[in-house]
Amino acid sequence: MKKLLAPNGPLGVFVEYPALWRLGLICVCAETAWATLLIVLEFYFKEELLREFSSQLIASRVATTFLAFVGLETLFKYPMGRLADRYGPRPFVLLSLGICTITPFLMYWAATREPAWWHFMPLRALDGFAAASLWPAMSALIARAVPREAKAAAMSVFNAAYCLGLAIGPMTGLFIGHAAGSNKYVFPFCGVVMASGLVIALLSLHRIAAEQQSSTHNALENAPSLRKNIVLWRMMILYGVSQIGMGILAPTVPIYIDSQFGIKQEHLSVAFIGFR
Repeated sequence: MKKLLAPNGPLGVFVEYPALWRLGLICVCAETAWATLLIVLEFYFKEELLREFSSQLIASRVATTFLAFVGLETLFKYPMGRLADRYGPRPFVLLSLGICTITPFLMYWAATREPAWWHFMPLRALDGFAAASLWPAMSALIARAVPREAKAAAMSVFNAAYCLGLAIGPMTGLFIGHAAGSNKYVFPFCGVVMASGLVIALLSLHRIAAEQQSSTHNALENAPSLRKNIVLWRMMILYGVSQIGMGILAPTVPIYIDSQFGIKQEHLSVAFIGFR
């Protein structure tokens, strides 16, 4: 263990820069909840809300709902990043986590009434706006938490936290939905996970943001302008196209696996362990 936490060890960056632990946990909580909603929502549509419709129509509804998330995230990511440069990242992290603590409980409330599939679209759109607020702000916080020579290690923590949430979220959510007998009970679980991230942010970000406040002005002056930088336009278009492609595949693949190979919800969670 000492070797792992040594300055040159794999986890030494956490000892040298303790803020990365807290920032990484916030990222894990956020991505765990969002990845869980992405997968579980399609099973809720397929097995409960739209079970009398064809698989193709269900997949189309799921993809449309996911597009609301991706579309808002893509549209607002650059503006929210600029605002985070101007006003500091902390308010936008808290705003994002606060929104996404509430939306899963609203999904559960809608699921206990007489829901229609389009009721989930504005809630997923809110989640997309929150994601656009969170990731640029978290990237800035993590990058500023370490000196220049440790930037790569810091961003590796960011990516690892994202992948960890992507791995454990669907696995846990699918198991909860199977054990509880209904996927609607996974929605409050996602709200609790987001609330955990919000609590960590409230307890830790004020200190981290205060340490980084001096660099905010310089970051804004050096930030590239979207109007003057054609490369940013190309990057945003590429990102948008890739997200749309992922939005088409992500909801339809589990439904295809179920219909073609008979792999049910309770078994799909095991596949996520092997994939990640």
